[in-house]
Amino acid sequence: MINSKKVFVTGGAGYIGSVLSGILLEAGYEVILYDCFFFNESSIKNISQHPSLTVVKGDVQDTATVASLLEKGMDVIHLASLSNDPSCDMDPKWSLKINHEATVNLAIAAKEKGCRRFVYASSCSVYGFGGEEILTETSLCNPVSLYADLKLRSEESIMKMADKSFCPVLLRQATIFGLSPRMRFDLAINQMTMHAITRGKIFVMGGGEQWRPFLHVRDSARLFKACLEAPREDVFSQVFNAGSDENNFQIVELAELVSRELEDIEVVVAPDDTDRRSYNVDFSKIKRVLGFTPKENISNSISEIADYIKDHPSADFNSSEYFNVKRLQEITSHFNVLQGYTPVKD
Repeated sequence: MINSKKVFVTGGAGYIGSVLSGILLEAGYEVILYDCFFFNESSIKNISQHPSLTVVKGDVQDTATVASLLEKGMDVIHLASLSNDPSCDMDPKWSLKINHEATVNLAIAAKEKGCRRFVYASSCSVYGFGGEEILTETSLCNPVSLYADLKLRSEESIMKMADKSFCPVLLRQATIFGLSPRMRFDLAINQMTMHAITRGKIFVMGGGEQWRPFLHVRDSARLFKACLEAPREDVFSQVFNAGSDENNFQIVELAELVSRELEDIEVVVAPDDTDRRSYNVDFSKIKRVLGFTPKENISNSISEIADYIKDHPSADFNSSEYFNVKRLQEITSHFNVLQGYTPVKD
């Protein structure tokens, strides 16, 4: 029997995934949550007993296991990846396997099994350095990091698989922010707020003139759900910039917003280490086609994160529990010692 209310979510315990899985369950979906649990299972403790949730611990590179979990008519939301530039830069060959090869293999398996939709979490970082141009989905992509390059290569491979039965949808997400059960403080708004509370200063790297768009984690989750529920003709083989025009900011402007919300915390701008990534993105298509407008407010989210930090005075918010690259360094160091492996950076 074809079950169009069944969703396979890779990275389902992650920063976005833990929010998305809960939203899907609330909406009546049956969810297969697939995750390697690098950050343990605490992020899904609030949904772990839900009768419509199946949790599978596994590596997205394990194509055979992944394929065995897919069913005809099922939807796939692919979130699992090394999720920022520093994580990918640790070991380019490992990054290629996880962020590109495993993604392509998953899409192939989904198509072969007759899955209905394949929604891929891409990134606005594929635009790289956009200069003064307002970037639409048809603008030239100019990735300036391995992370962004692998996202773009995966997009291209997935799109080639589209046919009358296989419907890929690509969400080029803005930089995510906000509270999540699997909290991160290696993201701009979250980190600025954390530093404001714990260090009494907000630090701006790369000069601060670079543009970034922002999207709340709950709004991100709602967009993935919207891609499952929209008419096929609206989303078939479509790329969407995922965010909103009102949440495009220069980084120094964003820091000043955080400062104002937290009673004029000092902003320290580092003029060196110029950030090559800058993209001012147009989000009119996703508003027009999917009717998306953000429900979450940046100012409210800053206060929400600040309250969370103040409510956990003994927590070390600079630890690997909240920083992806730090946790990966711990994991790979342990693996390398056991296996006698040396990362290759070519």
